[in-house]
Amino acid sequence: MITVTEHINALIAAGAMSEKRFFELEIAKWKTSEERQEQITGEKYYRGQHDILKRRRTAIGPDGKLKEISNLPNNKLVNNQYGKIADQKNNYLLGKPFNLQTDDENYELELGEIFNKRFHRTLKNLGEDSLNCGVGWLYVYYDEKGELSFKRFAPWEILPFWKDDEHTVLDCVVRVYETEEYEGDDLKIIEKVEIYKSTGVERYILQDGVLREDGNGAYFNAVLPDGGVQPFNWEKIPV
Repeated sequence: MITVTEHINALIAAGAMSEKRFFELEIAKWKTSEERQEQITGEKYYRGQHDILKRRRTAIGPDGKLKEISNLPNNKLVNNQYGKIADQKNNYLLGKPFNLQTDDENYELELGEIFNKRFHRTLKNLGEDSLNCGVGWLYVYYDEKGELSFKRFAPWEILPFWKDDEHTVLDCVVRVYETEEYEGDDLKIIEKVEIYKSTGVERYILQDGVLREDGNGAYFNAVLPDGGVQPFNWEKIPV
């Protein structure tokens, strides 16, 4: 299996397209893909946003075409049995607190500070994503205090590229998400893209299908004894 990195390098060597253009095309194709739409639908159904809420009461008009009727009741009832069953299954699998077992008590205490109640909530959320969307994504990082932390990525935000056919080793990961930012007095929705590679994180703003650079860097920085800062990357993509 040829990896995305090898494919991109071959395209660049042949003068076919740039790496940035490759990701622009892949993102555009993925955003309208059936798999992503099913993930979004699964999450909506879990939240009770069912298709019945879009139902219109219609009848055949004088011209023989369907027309919406506004003078008759259009009752809509959501009985979210799916959400209840998903919660039951998730609680069965991940509801109970997990136990840490090791022969070293000090090591167990250290692990307990990382894999704590907050991590357990994150793990349950990942289980919820797996049931609704078929996959859950977890990002490992160091926060502003230098503590190892975990962040859940929404499944419909993630476009993975794999090194193997079994989908066990990631070559790179693209995250596409929306955020609100002020431009003067106007609050606008900005679509951002982060590409996670073994060499670090590349950040872009996606506008009209075009990626505009928004900075890049290593996964984390370490403060050296002399007060300097040295960037570091993980040996594997931390997603």
